[in-house]
Amino acid sequence: MKANTIVRAPDIERPGLDNQELPVLAQYPQVL
Repeated sequence: MKANTIVRAPDIERPGLDNQELPVLAQYPQVL
């Protein structure tokens, strides 16, 4: 599962996807 977290991390860091990733962060608290 760590592999998925590493792939998601850079996407979340993108400012353009911040607003769209907000609901995703709620489902993936381990990414934080």
